[in-house]
This record gives sequence, C-alpha cells and structure tokens, in this order.
Amino acid sequence: MDMNHEKTLKLLAKALEIAPGDWETRSHMAALCIELGRKKQAALLISEAPRLPDDAPGRVAAAELLARADAVDAALELIDALLAQNRANAKAHLLKAKILRDREQRQEARKHYHIAAVIDESLEDREFEDWIYDPTFEPSAPQHSAN
Repeated sequence: MDMNHEKTLKLLAKALEIAPGDWETRSHMAALCIELGRKKQAALLISEAPRLPDDAPGRVAAAELLARADAVDAALELIDALLAQNRANAKAHLLKAKILRDREQRQEARKHYHIAAVIDESLEDREFEDWIYDPTFEPSAPQHSAN
C-alpha cells in the first residue's frame, strides 16, 4: 500500500474518533478502503455509522458504497427502505437494477432499470439495455453506481 494512502487512512480514522457521526469523513474513508481492497472494513464503516445521511442522495450513496464493498444484502435493504419512502427515486431504482444485474436477476433488474429511465431519461445506459435484451451479452464489469 502506498504510504500516502496509509497516512490518509490514519488521518480519516483519527477524524472519525473525534466526530464519529461525520458522514463525509466516514464515506471518504470507506471509498478509500474499497479502492485498497479492504471491502470488509468499508462495509463496517458504513453499516456501523451512528447515523446515515438524512437525504435521499446521501442514502443512495451509502447503499452504493455498501454494494461496492460487497455488502450487497445491506445495500438492497437500504435501497428498499428508501424506495418505500419514495417510489420515484430514479437513482435508487438504477442502483437496485445494477445490483440485480450482477446477481443475474434479469427480470427484476429490467423492471427497476425501466422505472429509473422513465423517471429520469438522463440515466439511460446503453450497455445495461444491451444486457437486458441480449441474454448472451456480458457487461464489462460489475458497476454499483447510480450514475
């Protein structure tokens, strides 16, 4: 591991000791852990947060971090709770569709992708559409991103 990454992790950990509820610090640390292959640590940082963001975009970001950290069940749980509050959250539908794609749940993934694309046309994704309609199509790599 790069010494700069190690120093950054130590500084972020120190900042979380001082302010454990600081979501921005927590999410940056989780993202760095994912980048460094420490997915379990990243998932714990998110799942053990004293409080998740109150806003929908922040919760989608938390779910995205959980998915990228391979805590997919926890990510889906968070997304489902968010969609129960607001069925019109396009980014939550898109993230759920991408997670379901990676689980080979084509029909459910298609449903959530279409809902997302109807709500927000800017979220249309050609590669995702190719996968939906062509069972032989292989996506380039798992991408748990709502963007």
